Amino acid sequence: MEDSQASEWQMDGTTGAILPPTFLFQFQLTAQQVARPPRTLKELLHLDDQFGLSFPGEIDGRVPFASVKIAWHETGLCVGYEVTGKTTPLNFDPKSPLESDGLQIWIDTRNTQSVHRASRYCHHFCLNPGSGKSRSKPTVTQFAIARAREDAPLADLAKVKLAAETTQSGYRFVAWIPAEALQGFEPESIPQLGFFYAVQDAELGQQLLTVDEEFPYTHDPSVWSTLDLVVNSMRK
Repeated sequence: MEDSQASEWQMDGTTGAILPPTFLFQFQLTAQQVARPPRTLKELLHLDDQFGLSFPGEIDGRVPFASVKIAWHETGLCVGYEVTGKTTPLNFDPKSPLESDGLQIWIDTRNTQSVHRASRYCHHFCLNPGSGKSRSKPTVTQFAIARAREDAPLADLAKVKLAAETTQSGYRFVAWIPAEALQGFEPESIPQLGFFYAVQDAELGQQLLTVDEEFPYTHDPSVWSTLDLVVNSMRK
């Protein structure tokens, strides 16, 4: 792939609109398999660097402030991220999780990128690390996806394991989402997921996996990326 900068965005021959490079490609990211689900919150919190996702948004000239990691097992997904470069406390309002510091993820267990409306296999979760200032705990919230043909079943969020800790320059947060919370999660027969994320930070701004807010990533699975669930035979 040739290097692309924001100043080199191509023109859509139909509309003449400027399109960012991230819209022009279908990205495939890799999620590594783990041998077993994490046994403790401490183990959950410290995912190895090998589980880190690449950041396609860099081809648009965006610089990431968060590193996102994903691991999978037939019993669920482990999703984590670490934010660095903060100088202010975490911003968290339990009444407004989407506007608080946190990570939103969209997952399509059928990876159907040829449709523009979500199905019952599409999920939207918001993961918030809480706030050390108010001593609030990490939280997870599930939201219905706008304009969906069918809503995903509501998950039992009490079964989602959450862990968070502050660091010298930010914080890290990890969630273990059990397979039963992901309608249609069948990694052996369907080893690909549709996937998108948005990191929100009141101080540092927003980090989006690929396309920016000009595109309907909140409800259109066709703009999500593909997450390959890679089997690691050494970890079985």
